[in-house]
Amino acid sequence: MRFGFASLAAPEMPLKDFIAQAALAGYDGLELRGADRKHLDPAMSAPERAEVRRMLADAGLEAAAVTSYVRLAEAAADPAAGREAILAYVALAADVGAACVRVFGGEAPPDVPRDAAEGRMADLLLAVADEARAAGVRVCLETHDACRTGRDVRRVLDRAKHPAIGALWDVHHPWAHGEPPAETFRLLGERLGYLHLKDAFPLGDGGTQLCFLGAGDVPVREIVGILRSAGFAGYAVVEWEKAWHPELAAADVAMVQHIRKLRAYVAAAG
Repeated sequence: MRFGFASLAAPEMPLKDFIAQAALAGYDGLELRGADRKHLDPAMSAPERAEVRRMLADAGLEAAAVTSYVRLAEAAADPAAGREAILAYVALAADVGAACVRVFGGEAPPDVPRDAAEGRMADLLLAVADEARAAGVRVCLETHDACRTGRDVRRVLDRAKHPAIGALWDVHHPWAHGEPPAETFRLLGERLGYLHLKDAFPLGDGGTQLCFLGAGDVPVREIVGILRSAGFAGYAVVEWEKAWHPELAAADVAMVQHIRKLRAYVAAAG
């Protein structure tokens, strides 16, 4: 298992500085946010993409993944445009050396039955699968929004059976909706591309507060143990959502806290 850190934690920081901090903290790679030219964007030129790849290599880091903001349920309304949008991120990932591209399930229109919406999502994934495989990139559907549990994602993946289509397990969402980690891994393990790790605790108003690893209720230590026992060799990426929650500690502080905790969890798991 390799550990990464998501650039979502520092949207205003120059990428070269973010790379330097992650390397100093001891990470193996980075998940690069692919939107708004905040570190990465499909509009980047070929020289810009080559420079990102060079900076990572010089720091001894890999590009673990690129995060697209494509939402399959909405994109399926115009399949040709949706396919083009996903393949733009696939090309970007290939150019910077990333093995995975994140996509969301999104929310289907209320007049579209769930089964039909999931069929459209799967069709869109299959429409990009062969080109993604040729590029050496896996398109990973995140446990998020309408596909918040492993069971939700698995239903779509069962319709989109292709080696270039996989899952991104954001550990908070399935657990928060009552799905035990062992069950999520059972459902997604064979299709698992990578993970998002984070910790949080509930608030009195029904919301949640993100926090340092070990200070919340998300069973990250248990999840690391499950991955170790299964011999998972992909990336577990810390997603420190400071871009959405400015009250969180700075990225460099979070980097150090999380990698120390994760190493301790790995050691405890044997």
